[in-house]
Amino acid sequence: MASLDGVLGAARGGEPAMHTSSLDPCQQSLPRNRLADFLPQSAAVAPKAAIAPPPLITLVLPFFNEAGYIERTIASLARQNDRRFALRLVDNASTDDSVARAEAACAQLVDVEVRFMSEATPGKIHALVTGLADIETPFLATLDADTLYPPEYIGTCIALFHANPGAAAVMAIGLCCTLGPAARRRAIWLTRLRSTLFRSKCHSGAYAQSFRTAAYKGAGGYDLSLWDYVLEDHEIVHRISRFGHLVYDTGHSCTTSDRRTDRTTVSWSVGERLLYAVIPISMMHWYFDVFLRNRFQRRELFNLNLRTLAPRPAHGMEGDVAAFCTTPQYGKPASAPSPNTTEPTTH
Repeated sequence: MASLDGVLGAARGGEPAMHTSSLDPCQQSLPRNRLADFLPQSAAVAPKAAIAPPPLITLVLPFFNEAGYIERTIASLARQNDRRFALRLVDNASTDDSVARAEAACAQLVDVEVRFMSEATPGKIHALVTGLADIETPFLATLDADTLYPPEYIGTCIALFHANPGAAAVMAIGLCCTLGPAARRRAIWLTRLRSTLFRSKCHSGAYAQSFRTAAYKGAGGYDLSLWDYVLEDHEIVHRISRFGHLVYDTGHSCTTSDRRTDRTTVSWSVGERLLYAVIPISMMHWYFDVFLRNRFQRRELFNLNLRTLAPRPAHGMEGDVAAFCTTPQYGKPASAPSPNTTEPTTH
């Protein structure tokens, strides 16, 4: 198997490779409190390749009333070093101007296949089902509209899949924008520890998950007939893990908004979380389909109720995302790869 250094180098069109396991996104000091507090004031948007390389991964971004967030998320995608991706945006019956803002932001993605879709049935899982249908690329990833992705995010996803041919999923580490440098280091360390001790378990949400398309389809994908409750991103990882192992890497992260920091009313309890961590993989089917299903049903934690049970604040992330993506903790500024970039190989 090729080293991750070599695969990353190939994925970036021959640039010097960065060893992701040694990348610490917390080495630079970051101010606290708000994402805007640690966004520098300006930076240029990455130049685009003259000829778009064929996509290897399809990104699915569902959204509902994400004005103030979604345009910044798209701006971070526009700065990706690796342009071998397609983007699907799924409007889930927004009532604000999210669609108009998303369309304007996508003007930066002139070299990327962008597809706008609509799903009228409320509920994120419905939007995911719509966006993930008929994907033909080898890999797919789900994103959230209130999350920022560093310039190497896509390239690292692809490289980790190629470096781990038996992997069914590559999971990034979500770091809340309110965390200071020490807290970010601690979050990365804890995720590394959990993923080492509990290798077959999910330690990340849908904002940071990517799958082999064959594994996703083989597992049945998102399906309300299989699971119609919250925590759908953990349940699907349980099914997908039967098709290969999960990969976590300390250099693969993204920055989330602070809206998800308190979701106790729409998530699992401490006891349910602890049981999930220690229960053997042979009992995971029982855990979701019997134990957790019955408990969630009693608490009415259906996916469709998420909007009413966990209303979100109206404010958005302020600041210049282009500058955010060039801060030292996320490596060098983005630059488009050569249009002749070839798919990396493993040995």
